[in-house]
Amino acid sequence: MTAGFFFRHFVGFFIQFGAGMVLCLMPFGEGAFRCSRRRIVAGAGILALVSSALFPLAIGLEYVRRYTYQTLVANLYMLAALLIFMCLYFRVLRVVERVKKLVVLVLALLYAAVQYLLVNLTLSLFPGDRLLPEIYPPLTLALFAGTAAVMFPPFALLMRRGVREYLAEMEIENIRREFGVLLAVTFLYLVILVIYASIPAGMLAVYWWVIVPPLLLISVILAIFYWTLFKESARRKRDSDARRVMEIQKLQYGNITRDMEQAKKCAMIYVIY
Repeated sequence: MTAGFFFRHFVGFFIQFGAGMVLCLMPFGEGAFRCSRRRIVAGAGILALVSSALFPLAIGLEYVRRYTYQTLVANLYMLAALLIFMCLYFRVLRVVERVKKLVVLVLALLYAAVQYLLVNLTLSLFPGDRLLPEIYPPLTLALFAGTAAVMFPPFALLMRRGVREYLAEMEIENIRREFGVLLAVTFLYLVILVIYASIPAGMLAVYWWVIVPPLLLISVILAIFYWTLFKESARRKRDSDARRVMEIQKLQYGNITRDMEQAKKCAMIYVIY
């Protein structure tokens, strides 16, 4: 394993894995964590660095590279790293309900899915790069870095503002009712995407035009559904709050009117007597 191989796969894994970890932590404020938010973020950064450093060591083993098991080992390693992070993620958030954590996690996974499909769609124009005995050859690494530079800022803004505000305002039952089916569909889609990622690289180069564009379209549609639900849910919440305020005001006005009428009646009785 050369220094270039280690560097490319360290950076490539960090770009994919680290971005999702950061997105998962953005929608939650200081009070949502079991300890200091700064410590949690630092711990997540250390986890991302360590897992990224171990990734090229795992796929760079002579036996793995010789028998073309590299893709399988890489997928299993990424899955293991994701499961470890998920366990820690659900553990460090204390006051946030599980369904809220789940919504944020699925959105981060959807970001990773869109990025992966965009990179694969572009690589279909350069099949030689896909067939190289590496997970992150130079062109693939450049594509992941480029897509991250374009996609991460708007996703981060969405997590920091839109998703955080929604989760803070909405009640648990409303989130379950509005996002339950969509979360189930998204998980099924992600399972299909994992199966697709396990297909040998040669088949990907041949059938990319059958598989990748529909999967990418589904990712975009799911993202639109999530965004629409966030907007509509927030609008309905504001309308409900406005109606509740108006009802309270009407009730108060009615009470004041009755009190005034009662006071008038008492005054008239006093004048008569």
